[in-house]
Amino acid sequence: MKKVLVTLVALLAAIVLVSCKKNNQSKTSSSSFSLSSTTLQSSDNHDGVRKNFDKVKVGKSDNDFAGGTNLAQLKQYFGQPKSHKQEKPSSGNITLDVYTWNVGNITVEVKLFKDSTLVRSIKGYTYQRDANFSAKDYKNLKNGYAYSSMVAKYGAPDSLSEAASSDKTEIQAVWSSNLKLAKGQKEGQMILNFTNGKLTDKEQSGLGQAK
Repeated sequence: MKKVLVTLVALLAAIVLVSCKKNNQSKTSSSSFSLSSTTLQSSDNHDGVRKNFDKVKVGKSDNDFAGGTNLAQLKQYFGQPKSHKQEKPSSGNITLDVYTWNVGNITVEVKLFKDSTLVRSIKGYTYQRDANFSAKDYKNLKNGYAYSSMVAKYGAPDSLSEAASSDKTEIQAVWSSNLKLAKGQKEGQMILNFTNGKLTDKEQSGLGQAK
C-alpha cells in the first residue's frame, strides 16, 4: 500500500494542469523568504468555494491516511459533486474515489481513500489583489523556504494541489494574480513545489529577469 501511495504523489502535477510559457521561463533551486497575509477577494464572487477548499484536510500517513475530510463533509462544502469515478493506481491493489465539483470557472477535485481525502486540488480561482511579487523576489527564493512563510508574505496561491503519501506530503502551488510582470508581458504565472512544507523546485513565466 505504501508503494501505491507514493505513486500518487507523482500524479500530483497532473491534477492542476499548468504550463509556464516558454518565453521568460526560469527554473532554479534555492530559497529564503518571509510573508504577510492580506484580505483577498476573487474576481468571480465565489470566495466561499475557496474558503471551504481551505478547510479540506488531507489524511496523514501516521494514521493510515485516516482523518482526512470525508465525502459527507465535502458535500456540505461544495454540494453534490458533478462527477464521480474510481481510479486504480498503476501499482498496488487499492481504489480511489475521485470527485469533481464545478462552480463558475472553479474546479475542485478530491481523491478519497477509504472515505478520507488523500489528494485535493483547486484551479480556476483568481484572487483580486495588488501585484506584490517581482522577478527579484523570485530570484531570492531558495530551496527549503517554507510554504507557510510564502503564504504569509505574498498571499495564498491561486491554484493548489496537495497529495499525501507514506513518507511525505507534496504541494504544487501556482501564483498568477499577484505577479509584477515584466514590461510587455500581459500574463504570467509562478509554480512552486513543496515537499513536507519546504520549497524544492520553482518555475515562472512573465516575470522576466531580475536586474
